[in-house]
Amino acid sequence: MNTNQKGALAESKTISDLISKGLFVYIGFGDSPVDLIAIDTDGELYKIQVKYCSLKNGYIDVNNYIITTKHGKLMSRKYKHKDFDVIAAYIPELDECIYVISDKICNMGSLRIRVLKPLNKQNKRINHKSDFVKFPKRM
Repeated sequence: MNTNQKGALAESKTISDLISKGLFVYIGFGDSPVDLIAIDTDGELYKIQVKYCSLKNGYIDVNNYIITTKHGKLMSRKYKHKDFDVIAAYIPELDECIYVISDKICNMGSLRIRVLKPLNKQNKRINHKSDFVKFPKRM
């Protein structure tokens, strides 16, 4: 599967998950600045970036950057806080989505999230998948 197909799969799985959680979902068209827009039951609007995050050694890395092309050259750019409200990370090995609010990731290059239990039983200073299953509400 190429990166465009992975992105399309992640977006479709995220849309389905968000709808099942009771949100209204709108799809960005063309070269839009966000992948999805979601509106919760309180009428709050969320800009969502969608990521396809493969499982590696029991964790995923949710990257805080975008890779685009400019004049035929690949370019990467770190997201700014205003670029999105939530990153939706689709984990294909589990067929699940998790949600990371921008405040949690914006000052980082990526956020490592533990999906499977660590073999050494470590629990401190670990971002657990279970903390990111619910869609985050604004404070």
